[in-house]
Amino acid sequence: MLKDVKVPDGFEATVFATPPAVNYPVYVAAAPDGTLYVSSDGNGSLGRSPKRGRIIRLKDVDGDGRADEVKEFVKDVDSPRGLVWDHDRLYLVHPPHLSVFIDKDGDGVSDEQKILVKDLAFGFKDRPADHTTNGLSLGVDGWLYIAGGDFGFMQAEGTDGRKVQHRGGGVIRVRPDGTGLEIYSTGTRNILEVAVSPTMDIFARDNTNDGGGWNVRFHHFTGLENHGYPRLYKNFADEAITPLADYGGGSGCGAVYIDEPGFGKWNNAPFTADWGTGALWHHSVKVKGSTYEETSAPQPFIKMTRPTDADVDANSNVYCASWKGATFNWAGPNVGYVVRVKPKDFKAAPLLNYAKASNSELVKELSSPSYRRRIEAERDWCVARPLRRSQSILLASSATRTCPLLPASLPSTQCAWVPSSRPTSSSAWPPPRLRPTGRWWPMPIAQSCMRHQCPSAR
Repeated sequence: MLKDVKVPDGFEATVFATPPAVNYPVYVAAAPDGTLYVSSDGNGSLGRSPKRGRIIRLKDVDGDGRADEVKEFVKDVDSPRGLVWDHDRLYLVHPPHLSVFIDKDGDGVSDEQKILVKDLAFGFKDRPADHTTNGLSLGVDGWLYIAGGDFGFMQAEGTDGRKVQHRGGGVIRVRPDGTGLEIYSTGTRNILEVAVSPTMDIFARDNTNDGGGWNVRFHHFTGLENHGYPRLYKNFADEAITPLADYGGGSGCGAVYIDEPGFGKWNNAPFTADWGTGALWHHSVKVKGSTYEETSAPQPFIKMTRPTDADVDANSNVYCASWKGATFNWAGPNVGYVVRVKPKDFKAAPLLNYAKASNSELVKELSSPSYRRRIEAERDWCVARPLRRSQSILLASSATRTCPLLPASLPSTQCAWVPSSRPTSSSAWPPPRLRPTGRWWPMPIAQSCMRHQCPSAR
């Protein structure tokens, strides 16, 4: 199988998993420690046979670069697509819904499912899962960003009752509790996943429209913009956002932003998979005004047959999935594989136990060269830790000091108040009318953001 894989000098590859342990891998999501969750869909994009989808949990127990523990985290889920692992739960797009699957006892198998957004895509009664609602990515702002195909959806509904319709492709976002559902960007054809940078710049590789003049395009999303498909790009191109690049033919798939130690010249960049051109591509971009420009042609980072998606863990391991052996439907059980790629002669620092770390250790982790470690520390500080320590959550008497997410163990003099346009708490208490429109952040985070060269971070 490794004969099918080529990586640059300075990197090495191992076959992480093959059939029957894993097959038909559509998307991958790595936990910080390298535990890999794979959405496996034997229906491909055109089949409609029920119970051909599952979520596989893969773990390299002995550290040899190959998965030797395999569990079905979720069985019999139709059309599994994009997924994100967050502490004890897996967020999953599985048309027609977006759900969270929770592993309460930590045994590697989901114990509970909650639908966060229903009817976010069409189900089997209407059509197969091609051009559907696809990938899922978590931003450092705490929102889930969803890549939507051009068939759109008629009436998606979040847990707060908010309903949204989207007649086309683009980026949709929602909070992890299913509230605040909204269209972020529109006017794409069939993007499969977005790569979200540490400073919330969002990129994706789009698909062609099979001869209609819309080629594989590389997009930068900023929010509230229209990229032109299908109504503007031919005759009213000046009314739409110009893509960063047009690559001609191909078939854009998953995406990941890599900002991890050990990657050298390949670091701090968006990567996109292309099934048609057979590679995970590295994009060189730099700021140009309010957007970006591509400074050179994309370079293949991993060459392989029909790559579908990639992700990176907190130890600088990249996992890339291949659909080798099939096309758009079931073709027997022996289809696809997952490869792991890592920098040679690089040894990652020991991974912090985030659940047991002290406040000072978490703050220090926010300066890690690994974005995966930084966002894990941020998620633990702002989400998991306040929920675990619900008895420490407090309400200050002053309206400007009200904060249900401030751990009592951290003095308020070490924090800065950062306002926002919407409430950020997902806790049951306080009720919405009493929740603050902002959040207390540890002072090092606030100061770092205010000094950052990127205006959006400041």
